Amino acid sequence: MPPEHQDHSLSVGRLENEGFDTDCEGAFCIDCSMWIGPHRDTEEEAEGDASRHREAVRQQRQRPSAHAARVTFDEHEAEFMKGLLDEYPEDDPHFGPYFADFSDCSGHVGLGRVTEEEAAAEAQEHHAAFQKIAAAS
Repeated sequence: MPPEHQDHSLSVGRLENEGFDTDCEGAFCIDCSMWIGPHRDTEEEAEGDASRHREAVRQQRQRPSAHAARVTFDEHEAEFMKGLLDEYPEDDPHFGPYFADFSDCSGHVGLGRVTEEEAAAEAQEHHAAFQKIAAAS
């Protein structure tokens, strides 16, 4: 089977922040070199992100689309982050309430980022990865 038609190599597992367990799960695509969903409470939810990514890759190969990105702000995540910072003011957060969001992938496609600019950069990476998939098909 040609490499462009093989499944992407995905990894689902525990997220760490500077060596500390975050109590969250995440999904990462090795072929795309990017996170493919937000941090999740359970491994099953992260597996769902992996399945969603596999389906998006399959769809992109069959019917290439633009994978136009937008950055969204998650109010619930912002409140959660505020609570963490109130409780641990010395921490420097690496996750935040800004997400790269793609309708072609059915939602958030990366970890929440602290700034809108970080999420926009992640959205660009995602867009480029899916254009590469379309070009290889």
